[in-house]
Amino acid sequence: MTGVQTCALPISGRAHLPKACRDAAWVRPMTWQDVLRLNEDKMRLASAEGFAGAIVAAAPPSAAKTAGSAVTLFEPHPVLEFGSNGWAFGSEVTGGPGVLLGNPHFPWATTNRFWQVHQTIPGTLDVMGVTLSGLPSVVIGFNPSIAWTHTVSTDRHFTFFELTLDPNDPTVYLVDGRRETMQVREVTVAVKGAAPVRRTVYHSRYGAVVSVPAMGLAWSRTHAYALKDAEELNFRAPEAWLAIERADSVDAIRRAISKPVAIPWVNTIATDSAGRVLYADVTPTPALTEERLARCAAGKANAALAPMRLYVLNGSDSSCDWSADPSAPSAGLLQAAQMPLLVRRDFVANSNDSFWLANDIAPQRGFPAIVGAVDEPQSLRTRQGLLTIHRAISEHPVSGGGITPAVVKEMIFGNDSLAAELALDDLLTLCEDAAAAQDSHGEAVDLTEACAVLRRWDRRMDLDSRGAALFAEFFMPLSRQPGGFPAATVPFDPADPLHTPPHQRLQPLQRQRQMRPPLVIRHRVDLVHNHRRHRRQIPPRSRCRQQDIQ
Repeated sequence: MTGVQTCALPISGRAHLPKACRDAAWVRPMTWQDVLRLNEDKMRLASAEGFAGAIVAAAPPSAAKTAGSAVTLFEPHPVLEFGSNGWAFGSEVTGGPGVLLGNPHFPWATTNRFWQVHQTIPGTLDVMGVTLSGLPSVVIGFNPSIAWTHTVSTDRHFTFFELTLDPNDPTVYLVDGRRETMQVREVTVAVKGAAPVRRTVYHSRYGAVVSVPAMGLAWSRTHAYALKDAEELNFRAPEAWLAIERADSVDAIRRAISKPVAIPWVNTIATDSAGRVLYADVTPTPALTEERLARCAAGKANAALAPMRLYVLNGSDSSCDWSADPSAPSAGLLQAAQMPLLVRRDFVANSNDSFWLANDIAPQRGFPAIVGAVDEPQSLRTRQGLLTIHRAISEHPVSGGGITPAVVKEMIFGNDSLAAELALDDLLTLCEDAAAAQDSHGEAVDLTEACAVLRRWDRRMDLDSRGAALFAEFFMPLSRQPGGFPAATVPFDPADPLHTPPHQRLQPLQRQRQMRPPLVIRHRVDLVHNHRRHRRQIPPRSRCRQQDIQ
């Protein structure tokens, strides 16, 4: 299987490799060390890997680096920017076995791409699905009894620690009044056709030292900052996935993920042939209570980052480290019993918001803040997904056949647009003055034709829905403005999270000149003509609706 998924040499040799890499000099047999490195890479996508540049850039103030010093802003790994949808329907709405929708969105870059596999051991294992390059297990798939998928969770799998430095040596820090010296590691990377690249990295008892000045995490003469990663050396995950592969019920899946707490940075959504469904946000997560987060908050650095649920703790106090529970699968992590897990017979769903509304009929609360937030506005994708689920259950009662795979396919390809429902009317109101519009540089621009296209748009995301791409060009930049989408005429209500806010108010935003919504598309008005001349094709149906503009 390894020889098919990558260009590592199979036991049978080079002859069975793809022609493109069969004779490449870089092709060599895969070793167990390679497997462990690839595993570590995948485990830390949502934590330390996003700060790789910040780790390389970190240096004492007396030895500032030039290489890597441009790293000034945290940019998560691309996997975190991709939304996934996972729905599972149980016997109460199917009338029989469960039905699962796995709709993962992954970056398809480097080794972060899915490969279809079918693993069989006669009489022992028969599982089909996808894996990531180099991993030995199916990570999303099904066997004769169960099916499962994953969505990126809201847990923070790391924290920062503020180190109080010895005034005489910026590589020495104090813990409980005692001096500790940072570990210094020299890393050399061979480069083809050039001299090797050498870097020095620094480690504390908590983890690697980072430097991200734009986040207030600069290495000064008084303080440095370290990143502690719950996913570090998570070699338990392949075993957990192997246990899922062998599972014959939702209960078996529950045991597979709960004992090791090893599934990395993703929720698990599953169902079985008995019609039970499962949602679980059981991942390696720091064991930190609200009390400890408050008591150990590290001043200005934490105050700036905590609103984003990025926590900076006082590294000079050992009692501020993650709780050490001997019964936890790994030191400092939450146990499965402390994390969200729901088993039902109607449905569960997740579209990358927190555990709170995995089933909006039975909201979950009472879990540590580091796992996720509750009683907060949900993404349009979450709202549209749950609204679609409720509508389908109403339209397809069990007496009429219930929720079937064919029904779910219709749901995911429905191509309705909640964004258009919420925002288009106000956009059309702004279009009334389109002939006298100005762009963000104050230059006159006539958007009459663009507004006419939007008025004729059927508010759907079908391939022949003229105006859909134009609306997307308007909506996506607006939705990414600092502070989120414009204020709503009716505020969010935690008691009615799927229907609030019910309407997006664009005109006040226009008057405040924070942004001119219909004008940011001036340089793209030719989309109107492209629609007419070329029947411009918008992105594939499910991705356009579910991922981009809901």
